[in-house]
Amino acid sequence: MSSSHLLPHRLSDLPPEGARLCLRVRRFLERLLPEARKASFVVAFSGGADSTALAIMLRCLGLPLSLAHLDHGLRAESGAEAFAAARFAEALEVPFLSRKGNVAEQARQGSMGLEEAGRQVRYAFLEEVRARQGADWIAV
Repeated sequence: MSSSHLLPHRLSDLPPEGARLCLRVRRFLERLLPEARKASFVVAFSGGADSTALAIMLRCLGLPLSLAHLDHGLRAESGAEAFAAARFAEALEVPFLSRKGNVAEQARQGSMGLEEAGRQVRYAFLEEVRARQGADWIAV
């Protein structure tokens, strides 16, 4: 990894086992999506381990991607998490889009639970980002 990058950006930046994992992901994507080598992605980025690993793998595979983070507005620390997500995208050198949603209000208005409301708000946001970015796929 070059000294200017804190995060891996290419397969060669990864340890051998990490590069092999990325190549297995590439083969899986190519079986699932024959056009994967030319596809672009919006990654639903929470900042957790799964979305972080997904973002790094797609970046190291050289696939065009953007990170999209929805702050559900349900926890006091969510603003700090959104800020950390933005810094991660900056370090990964990929576009970042974020929005604060009012999931509690959506749940009240739609007479549904917070989990269902959160899913609806999140997927609507991700689709909006996908369309705006002209991306082919949303990766969650």
